[in-house]
Amino acid sequence: MNAPHENSRLSLVFTPEHLGEALSLYARNPGAILYAGGTALLSKQSERLPIFGAPLISLKRVEELKTIRRYENFIEFGAAVTLGNILRCKESRFLPPVFKTAVRAVGTPAVRNTATIGGHLAVTERKLLLLPILLILDAAVEVKSQTATRSGEIKRFLDEKNGFILQANEIITKIRIPTGRFNLWGFSALPGSVIRSQDFFMSCFVARKNRFLIEKINFAFNIDGRLVIRIKQSEDRLIGKKFPLSAAEIREEMRFFTSKIEGELIAPSPYKKERIINAFRLILTQDLTKSGLIE
Repeated sequence: MNAPHENSRLSLVFTPEHLGEALSLYARNPGAILYAGGTALLSKQSERLPIFGAPLISLKRVEELKTIRRYENFIEFGAAVTLGNILRCKESRFLPPVFKTAVRAVGTPAVRNTATIGGHLAVTERKLLLLPILLILDAAVEVKSQTATRSGEIKRFLDEKNGFILQANEIITKIRIPTGRFNLWGFSALPGSVIRSQDFFMSCFVARKNRFLIEKINFAFNIDGRLVIRIKQSEDRLIGKKFPLSAAEIREEMRFFTSKIEGELIAPSPYKKERIINAFRLILTQDLTKSGLIE
């Protein structure tokens, strides 16, 4: 049975033990804060005893949000599974390498043992590292409210700036990561810490290559946690092309991509714009017989 209690800073804390109970509490308490790992919430606290200013609904006892299941074409994680458990679970050997590499790049082991995959998406004030990875992998998400369930590819839950959007009283419940869809990947994140930094750049791509031809390629960039950029038209132009590209083809794709960056981004600094363009050039010139970090 749920029992609300007061913490030392007079925040009402609910501790539901089942998902239905959590959804009911969330519907009855507009403005309540969902608390799973709490890493994003606590990172904003400057005092020894945290002040939240709203009731908390702790999801730590909701076992339905901690399940890990492997299916034929994807692995399903409950939203409260920690990043550390993702790396340690037996199903991790089937996960796309780019996803595991990105998870390892999140914070320290202590952070990964606390932060949850659902919480990573639910942070609204900045776009964290795993969002573009899940986007390029065509991952799917399930969200629930007390009265409805929505599910689909993560791109359906993003706004025009690729921020994750939840409707009122919705809770992220599951994340499904496809397996075996891509055979090439690349990832780069600078600097090493991307949890609170105001100046970082991330580049990632996945591709499916059959002999010399690209059958599918997805790529995305994360700028300071402020912008997640994906140029779908450039991805589509590369499908069916033979790699390595010729010098003329690289120039043509660079011209097209640069024109899209110039036209679609909202006042990026020249420095950030140049980083994006250079990262795309690296993807085009990457040795697509290998996978790993983008140098």
